[in-house]
Amino acid sequence: MKIINEIYTIRMHYFILMVFYLSSSTQLRGQNWERTLGTEDNQVCVYDIVEHYDHGYLIGARLNDNIAPQGTMDISDIIYKTDINGNILWFRNYRSEDALSIRGCKMYSDGSVIVATNYFDYFNDLWDIRIYRIGVCGDILWCKHYIDPFGKGYKVFDLEIINDKIVFVRERFGELEPPKYTLVMLELDGDTYCEKPFLLKETYPLMYSPMVYKIQPLPNNELMALGAVYYPKEPGGRNWIRSMFVKFDADGNEQWMLPFGLNDTLIGMYSNCENIIVEDSGRYFAFGAIYRFPQKMLLMKFDDQGNELGHVISPIDSVFGYPHPSFNGVHKIGDNRYLNLLQYPKNESVSHLGSTLVVVDSSLNTFYDTLFTNTTKCLSFSWIKSYDDKYLLSGYDVQSNDIQGYYNKVSLDPLSFDTMYTAPYTYDSLCPDIAYADTLYFEDCELHVGENDIQFEEPTKTPLLLYPNPTHDELTVSLGKATHISTISITIHTLTGEVHWREDMLPGEQTTRLSTHSWPKGIYLVTARMGNEVVGREKVVVM
Repeated sequence: MKIINEIYTIRMHYFILMVFYLSSSTQLRGQNWERTLGTEDNQVCVYDIVEHYDHGYLIGARLNDNIAPQGTMDISDIIYKTDINGNILWFRNYRSEDALSIRGCKMYSDGSVIVATNYFDYFNDLWDIRIYRIGVCGDILWCKHYIDPFGKGYKVFDLEIINDKIVFVRERFGELEPPKYTLVMLELDGDTYCEKPFLLKETYPLMYSPMVYKIQPLPNNELMALGAVYYPKEPGGRNWIRSMFVKFDADGNEQWMLPFGLNDTLIGMYSNCENIIVEDSGRYFAFGAIYRFPQKMLLMKFDDQGNELGHVISPIDSVFGYPHPSFNGVHKIGDNRYLNLLQYPKNESVSHLGSTLVVVDSSLNTFYDTLFTNTTKCLSFSWIKSYDDKYLLSGYDVQSNDIQGYYNKVSLDPLSFDTMYTAPYTYDSLCPDIAYADTLYFEDCELHVGENDIQFEEPTKTPLLLYPNPTHDELTVSLGKATHISTISITIHTLTGEVHWREDMLPGEQTTRLSTHSWPKGIYLVTARMGNEVVGREKVVVM
């Protein structure tokens, strides 16, 4: 894979502005650990935060910038490296010819980081998935690009590293057929370990519109996918949205799916930052809310076989003078003590959403401690525990005319934003050179179409011109001004590898036309070969 690593004068000017703006927009609120990212010229949406090997932090975010140089896309991935106090040390901005929208990043034991991002193909108007690994200094080690062979598009919402395997859920746009969800496991070098469809309609015939938003590691290298699903209490009944939990064994085999509340027609909510508590061997706690009015805080209990063990609905109707509270993330901090992210609308349009950290027990009738955040409408996606038993929450704050990345770090007893560390720390000791702010451009990635790999390691020698593209009735394939003294074979195949058309262009022939009127709609790969050598390759869309 080739990476273009060039900084033009205008790009350097952009970085200077970025560093100035970011340093000015991440000042402490007092001397406590609560931070924002973003300026009037850009929007930053934080989707993940990880503790780095040197006790600094890596923040994975989507950057929407309005001062991008001409000719580059304005939606991209950005990884910020901070010190232990949240001060930005450097960042790496990852860009492509299309839009990148990061959804998760996790660190491996060697300090490298695996990133999952959604890639929007402007030409084909489709979402793809890109998984890539960056080194301790942010350099790109490898990249995999996943394209849906059915032409509907893929997306990813989260990523984990479990037992030296990269784990993510690949979601296909559309309904359940063909399989909508696939659990993908990769080796650390990016090679596929397994791909296993789950949430199949034949397994759960009453299921409708499942949604997966989070992956959570469990003991013994098992895992659980968290989300929501529409599910009736009985066949023919009304489909209610319910919190959904899907259990997998260590090999990625689906064990069961629980749409919580079937026994009591209880309608549970889900959240992007949700995580479950392994309360003891074979028993789980999940915190959320009931999806009815008045909305109330909810504790769901179930066992390791997917059986419900009851639930607790909080007697509290309103919090701090506002109705409809819900839990949106949890950590267990002691015996029958849970640190929860509590959110509640402050107006009918929900343009102002209160976010408060609270400590509760399993009865849900008392707040033992509270900490208000300085946010307008905070959407949270990641909540981790640090090596020194502090808790870091990250997401982004939606304000009336701006979106800013948000992250905080809190201490317990009493619940408060953490104070600044004054002891000296050494950062980036594993970097061979000084780490610095930079932009890295993807030129190409290893292409995966369904379960097939298509290698684009080297640029091709012969430019293929396809027009019109997209097409409907007829396609022209041209070699342009390129001359050839040997026969060139043109092959068009589907994304599943089926050869759909083939023709030889003899020496002196530069153009051929073919009818696509009866072809199924979709994306096709056009390949030009001279003998066994691939000399040209392009994609065409048949509408």
